[in-house]
Amino acid sequence: MNSVTARYAEALFELAQEENKIDLWQQQMDLVQQVIEKNPQIIRILSHSKIEQEEKKSIIEQVFASLDRPVFNFLRLLVDKGRINYIQEISLAFHRMCNESKGIQEGVVYSAYPLDRSEVQMLEEAVSKKLNQKVELKTKLDDRLILGAKIVVDDKVIDGSLKNRMEMLRTSLLKESR
Repeated sequence: MNSVTARYAEALFELAQEENKIDLWQQQMDLVQQVIEKNPQIIRILSHSKIEQEEKKSIIEQVFASLDRPVFNFLRLLVDKGRINYIQEISLAFHRMCNESKGIQEGVVYSAYPLDRSEVQMLEEAVSKKLNQKVELKTKLDDRLILGAKIVVDDKVIDGSLKNRMEMLRTSLLKESR
């Protein structure tokens, strides 16, 4: 995380703490992240040097008008300061800070095929129970996996993939043949 990202994410987080709105603002910044991921042209427009600041703010008004006023104003501030191109990194850093404050560990589940929300929730519950801490998982596809999933939380790896099982079987057979 670069210093610009950290500075803005920390400022927003501190304000969220003061206002006692960590959960609400985390949801709203996640929404901002989702909108931008689905419409990457928004960032190109909002960071374009030939588009006037007021026009950029008007776009923010149209797209993000439903946000809590301080979050909305935060986006306008990023436009004013020429930092809107950092919004995705700021959103991710803010999300991490919110989770840390709530004692939630973040992890990644790698799978060979897309997982639906119920499958991810089931994995989150199982991993949370195993690690004795609330875990939130993001999903990533890994075409090197044949079947199953691999979960990484901090420095812990839970590998239930067929690829891993085959490698363990191979290692076991090699040991027995010696």
